[in-house]
Amino acid sequence: MLCVACLLTASAAMAQTDQESSGNATEIQRFEVVTIRPHPADGGNNSMIMMPPGRYEAKNVTVKTLIEEAYNVPADQISGGPPWLEKQRFDVSAKIPDESWEQIKKLRSTDQEKPIHDMLQVLLKDRFQLVVSHQPRELRVYALVQASGGAKLRPHEAPKPQEGKEESGGTDPEKSYMMMTALDVPVTALANFLAGHMGRTVLDQTGLAGRFDIELNVALPTDNNQDEVDTALFQALEDQLGLKLVSRKATVDTIRLDHLEEPSEN
Repeated sequence: MLCVACLLTASAAMAQTDQESSGNATEIQRFEVVTIRPHPADGGNNSMIMMPPGRYEAKNVTVKTLIEEAYNVPADQISGGPPWLEKQRFDVSAKIPDESWEQIKKLRSTDQEKPIHDMLQVLLKDRFQLVVSHQPRELRVYALVQASGGAKLRPHEAPKPQEGKEESGGTDPEKSYMMMTALDVPVTALANFLAGHMGRTVLDQTGLAGRFDIELNVALPTDNNQDEVDTALFQALEDQLGLKLVSRKATVDTIRLDHLEEPSEN
């Protein structure tokens, strides 16, 4: 299971326009120092992406995962690429320039990932010779909508629950959980989180404007069976947040990998 230890962003679930085509390429900064190594065979099976202060760290990840991160899209919005795209695994360590990090720290927490992901796009182009194009495609997606009883999201400006009051999303220390905790974010942040788990585009069709404090705790089955995990997620989503996922078809912007090479030397 991919463990992402970072602040959740509020970016939309649709693929983002390539920065070089937006006319802002001169504003994109590069990582100062980048090390890319094959993940060692005895290095464990867990994948991890972290953004500690001033750095970007990824352990045991595929290049497809890095592309999903860089362009903020789920797996189903990416097509093309060589056979090793989802097989070879790498460890990536990158330092953010001090001047850039000082600027990033001034951003609100929900906006801090965007410039780092821009740097990751540049890294992929520099070290993996990545070339992409955008194509509209009809996909089977999930629509995030309000359940029959209505949404249970707490607006960010609403009074916080009294201390010690038990909430529906409480956890049991003897169980394992998939969790999302995000403050002052739009519903698209939740859609992005769900898309990352499902590997399928999730569109926010709740009709809910504004910003919310979102907490979702999904108790995982002991055998981590994917179907059972998804069932638990669907149930927790409705019970705790008053929302549900509905399968639909929609035309979305997708990314095609036109060229990709194994990473250049450090």
